[in-house]
Amino acid sequence: MKILLFLLSFCFFLSAYDGYEATIMISGDIVGKPRKVTMQEIESVALVGNGLLKEVTTDTIDKKIPAKFSGVPLLQIFKKYAAEGAGKVIIKAWDKYRIIVDIDTMKKFEPMMATRENGRYISYKQRGPARIVVGMKRTPSERLQEKIEIFAIKEMVFIK
Repeated sequence: MKILLFLLSFCFFLSAYDGYEATIMISGDIVGKPRKVTMQEIESVALVGNGLLKEVTTDTIDKKIPAKFSGVPLLQIFKKYAAEGAGKVIIKAWDKYRIIVDIDTMKKFEPMMATRENGRYISYKQRGPARIVVGMKRTPSERLQEKIEIFAIKEMVFIK
């Protein structure tokens, strides 16, 4: 627990430093070599597609009130970075929590990698630099039953 608190404190310190850019490591079955990508690089995936970031309003497991998130559909990120034959991505958080999302789930539930909350980049203090969210259908009572959420993303590993 002390190590986790140290890591989160260190990440918060780094995110406050002007010269630091938040990054996520990508590896596994990818196009090119394993590398760190910035939030701006992640956002450029959507900006090339249609010029806009996707927006959803939803509440999350750590925040019980709805917020407006902006980012890139996970399926677009998958298509940009995954090598041919890859079918899933393991998304890892700073606290070692992880989820595995396959292409069918990406198509069905349209999870988004949010890089911004209420128009601002998500800081490490806010459990950033990115998180996976799924928008509400219409109202909180009609929420998707099968949610895919993770915050404080540090790494994405693409697999077959």
